[in-house]
Amino acid sequence: MTSKTGFNRINHQIGGNVTDLFRISNVEAPTEGKLDKWGFTIKPTITDTELILMCLRNAPCGADKKQAERLIKYYEQNPG
Repeated sequence: MTSKTGFNRINHQIGGNVTDLFRISNVEAPTEGKLDKWGFTIKPTITDTELILMCLRNAPCGADKKQAERLIKYYEQNPG
């Protein structure tokens, strides 16, 4: 009798192929947009206000929630 070790054991337990768990559907780099000299996509620039709003919305931890909401409203109404 042969023992099942490593991937063979896992394949048997999940009833399939382990590599199916790690399959990536699209591995090509994006082709649209500008690229830097190393081939990485250059993100379009955003305004200071857009950056402030993004930061307030994404990382409010440690900040006063009401103050963050007030600042978000302010920057949404005064984008300049």
